[in-house]
Amino acid sequence: MKALRDVQKRIGTTIVMVTHDLNVAAQADRVISLVDGMIATDADPRSTGQMQAIKARHDEIEALRATQAEQ
Repeated sequence: MKALRDVQKRIGTTIVMVTHDLNVAAQADRVISLVDGMIATDADPRSTGQMQAIKARHDEIEALRATQAEQ
């Protein structure tokens, strides 16, 4: 992640990163989470409350998917 930050600062560009790891996402300047191709949340990861909301939504979706898989 540090290497990406260094490149971003040196070049002065935007980096779009795709990850399923919320810990990695929390290091970004902005976190946009998608559910079935639609924006579910758009948050500032420096806000603990917003990241907790993203994690809660992520957990909710994972639980729903697990339930659907069992059926």
